[in-house]
Amino acid sequence: DYPQIISNMMDLGTIKRRIERGAYLNAHLVAEDVRLVWKNCMTYNLEGSDFWLLAKSYARRFEDRYRKV
Repeated sequence: DYPQIISNMMDLGTIKRRIERGAYLNAHLVAEDVRLVWKNCMTYNLEGSDFWLLAKSYARRFEDRYRKV
């Protein structure tokens, strides 16, 4: 049921391949896709579940580190 719930799918493997191919014009575009990964995870999984909490934690850590870039 994932494709029925998540219309704009993204994963870290795809982001890595796009970086390696030079498909991103800037760091902001990479950050948008990384944020989409966390958002999709939190949308698909029940709030408070292990996956939801992990995505929330990674999202916070990402934003803390991205601010320094």
